[in-house]
Amino acid sequence: MNMLKKIVILLLLLIPIANAEIQISKNIYTTYNYGDKLSYDVSITENENLQGFLSSTLICERYSTDYYTIPLSLKQGRQDFSIPDLTLTETMSGNCRINVNVQDLERDMIEQKSLPEFSVKNDLTIDAFLNRQTFKPGETVILSGDVKNSRGDLLDSIPVLVTIDNSEGKTANINEKKFTLSFDLDKGIKSFEHKITLEVRDNGNIGEKTINFYITPIPIKLQNSYEKTEFLPGEKVEIETLLYDQADDKIDNNAIIKVYNPKNKLLTEGARKIIFNLEPDAMPGTYKVKTKDEKLNIESSFKVKELEKIDSEIQGKVLVLKNTGNVPYKDNIRVLLNGDTGFSKSVNIKPNEAKTINLAREILKSGDYFIKLITKQDTRSLGESTLTYEKSFGEKITGPITGSVVSVRDSYGYAPFYLVLIATIMAVILIAYQKNKKTTFLKNETDRKEGERYKQIVMARRENPQAHKRKFDIDDNEVSDFRRRILKDIKSTENNPVKSNQYSSREDYGYRAVKPNENKKNLFGMFD
Repeated sequence: MNMLKKIVILLLLLIPIANAEIQISKNIYTTYNYGDKLSYDVSITENENLQGFLSSTLICERYSTDYYTIPLSLKQGRQDFSIPDLTLTETMSGNCRINVNVQDLERDMIEQKSLPEFSVKNDLTIDAFLNRQTFKPGETVILSGDVKNSRGDLLDSIPVLVTIDNSEGKTANINEKKFTLSFDLDKGIKSFEHKITLEVRDNGNIGEKTINFYITPIPIKLQNSYEKTEFLPGEKVEIETLLYDQADDKIDNNAIIKVYNPKNKLLTEGARKIIFNLEPDAMPGTYKVKTKDEKLNIESSFKVKELEKIDSEIQGKVLVLKNTGNVPYKDNIRVLLNGDTGFSKSVNIKPNEAKTINLAREILKSGDYFIKLITKQDTRSLGESTLTYEKSFGEKITGPITGSVVSVRDSYGYAPFYLVLIATIMAVILIAYQKNKKTTFLKNETDRKEGERYKQIVMARRENPQAHKRKFDIDDNEVSDFRRRILKDIKSTENNPVKSNQYSSREDYGYRAVKPNENKKNLFGMFD
């Protein structure tokens, strides 16, 4: 028995065993895209003749198939086989491997060879460049680049879709493995950052790329913004400068704002935005606002309305009226005392000026008075005040004359008013005196000339009485008596000359001047 076993074993060792060596003649890439073709050649070395099958099996993460099988009739030695290309599809996405199998006729495995593992993807890579990164509105943009597959190989003859800020796309065709696209920016394009999106689609493969460029804003319009355009004195004014670019969008600015009152006097200034309060007596009218940026300047305006307003209060015996508006306050006010008596006053008060009325000079007797003020604005209660009767200025001068002279005055009292009154009276008296003096001088001058002429006539008659003998219906005694009196008067004048500006007999001038009656005084007798 033992001998039989040894014989069987020896016979088995002498039987030749089938064995095939498989070799792959092409490199397998580690990465493929959809639509790529996978190809390789197989070499089989056999040490004896063999009948069977040669097959290739694809095994992926979600897909497997025997995609190629051929019958084999192998002879001892090496034989080469060309395996048809395998087109990779989306179903093969992921990691895959290929097994090359040599089987006998009963499909028992004789030899198997596994190819290196590879992956199937749909990724494409886009490289894109701009001629520069910053542009002005209306300038030309030049875009260039290329597209690579998942292995980094440059692709050709496929379209690239270019979209700017989600607008309608433009197509750039890859030619000689490069693409170029140029386009003009809109003159009203928005400022600051923009994006360009590039997209490639080929056999289910996708590539996307986004690049950014920057638009420099161009200031186009400068504008002053107001909460309102009409204000009352004392209100807050807020002015903000708005700068708009080529797309009519607001952009930052440092414009200088200057505000001028209606008399063109600088009121205030600031940059970009100013806030100020109008004075209580702010001048009514149109206020100019001049705004200037680096390249733009504008002029706008707002109005300050007229405000006619007075404040009133009782200070002891005095009613104080203060103009808190911005125009003269003109009114015929009425003051009620205890509701049943009162008086009226016409007032004209300048802005920011105070006037007073002495109530003690408006009452007939001392006492406590509840005071109301009626103006064209309103009726207001001023409270209660104890007033002591005072004589008016007119009463102090005229004595028994009844009534009172009350005027609206400011806080300086009556003194300026009476000084002006006295000065006016003195000026009138001085003008009248000067006029009378001039009239008297002219009259004296006329009289002097007439007397001189008369004297010459008389002297001529004395020297030549016969040549100038007049015939009158009088006798010789009367003529002699007239001559005697005339000569007497002339002699008296020569011995006693009359001083200038004195009234006396002026016989040296040939006439008698009569001195006025000293007891009779005219309006200006006090100056004689």
